[in-house]
Amino acid sequence: MSPAAKQQTLAKGVLNRDVLNTISFTESAWGGGCASPTVTKVVTVTSPRSSSGSVISAKEHWFVDRCGREVVYEVKYDKSSGTGTAIGVKLIKA
Repeated sequence: MSPAAKQQTLAKGVLNRDVLNTISFTESAWGGGCASPTVTKVVTVTSPRSSSGSVISAKEHWFVDRCGREVVYEVKYDKSSGTGTAIGVKLIKA
């Protein structure tokens, strides 16, 4: 993950690691053999909604350089219940 992308995302710490692991797993299975895909940019698509000051849902687009070819993943965050944050990751531009 590029330093710029790391600053752009809402996902910090364990949440960031979980999203990166999900994207890495998908890329290893479907990435066309690219040995080192890299997240280059993250754009917030929907402004985070919050309750009592904490983020409960948001959506971002994660741009991945797949050995010279850009692909985009949509990442959704949902912290509507419990102590963790549920994530949904799907490839939206291949």
